[in-house]
Amino acid sequence: MSLVLSQVPGLLDDIYIEKNRWAVALEYRKRNPDLSLVFRKRSLFISLMTLIMSKGETLGFCTNKNRQIFSRCVSDKRDVYRANNYLSFIGEELQGSYLDAEDKAKEGMVYLIPGAGAPYKEWGVQNYLELADKLAQDLDRDRIQFILGKKEEWYIAAIENKGFSVQFNLPLDVLIDRFKKADLIVANDCGPSHIAQIFSHKYVILYSNEKLDAERVVREWFYPCSECDFLIGGEGKPLGTLKVEKVYQMTKSL
Repeated sequence: MSLVLSQVPGLLDDIYIEKNRWAVALEYRKRNPDLSLVFRKRSLFISLMTLIMSKGETLGFCTNKNRQIFSRCVSDKRDVYRANNYLSFIGEELQGSYLDAEDKAKEGMVYLIPGAGAPYKEWGVQNYLELADKLAQDLDRDRIQFILGKKEEWYIAAIENKGFSVQFNLPLDVLIDRFKKADLIVANDCGPSHIAQIFSHKYVILYSNEKLDAERVVREWFYPCSECDFLIGGEGKPLGTLKVEKVYQMTKSL
């Protein structure tokens, strides 16, 4: 996460990349912050570190182990959008999209994101290619592009052989700019999809229900908007069994 955040100019003044526990403790003591926000509720070490070393205010999620450690703790709510869970630290919540008026000038691009952090979350590159072919019935082919990370590099040949372009391993600031100006994004439940939900205005997110946890995952990881929707795979079935036509019809309905 630190490496990702460091790619956005001006987002943070400084980023420390963790090496080991004791290096973290020494760095924390050196910085001597006035306010510490601890999101890692399961790390007793981090909680105790802030208790022993912090001279300022500390905020964290309440657990039986750390309830008495922080200056103030808040409930860890897994039935709300994850960003709002974090924003509850400061008594705020997201209000609509991050987009401002000047960002909403669209370039008419459609971005398909076939990658995911775990195989069971993937709809499958072949399904995405079939979807791209269907979308190309209504749009110029060059307006439909795939966004891939390093793990999906092996998809490039198959995608380009079908006549579609690839945006590969984009820096975060470039990815955000693409999403701000996109007309539609279709993605699995993955890192870029979470970014798209803040910086884009129209998207369809695909969720696996192979582990029978989709209802909880959607509550925590889908940010609703007026031109956005999601689809859930079959109960106990691989996400790849979700029909291409069903996804295509949803993109048409937005």
